[in-house]
Amino acid sequence: MEVSSSSMEAAAERLAAFCEALQEEGGEPGSGALLSDRELADLLSSVPGLLEEEPAAVRAKLDAIAAGTGLPLPQAAALVTRAPAAWDRCAQFA
Repeated sequence: MEVSSSSMEAAAERLAAFCEALQEEGGEPGSGALLSDRELADLLSSVPGLLEEEPAAVRAKLDAIAAGTGLPLPQAAALVTRAPAAWDRCAQFA
């Protein structure tokens, strides 16, 4: 299967948008990441359809899960990674 350079560029831009959305509040792009590259990859690959969601909406859902469970955002992301059903039930955490 051949992948075009334009689709690779689009994927890279999408990943960059997720990285930006998961920065600490007020953080400069590229610094203050809340999730490591590995944690972000695990999160994005654990929840079906997550890559199609808007990065800001993903951040808002993670914030809601974190607030509802009393966990810091990185631990809330780890929860979702281990139990993807928590993503679909995020309204219960709000």
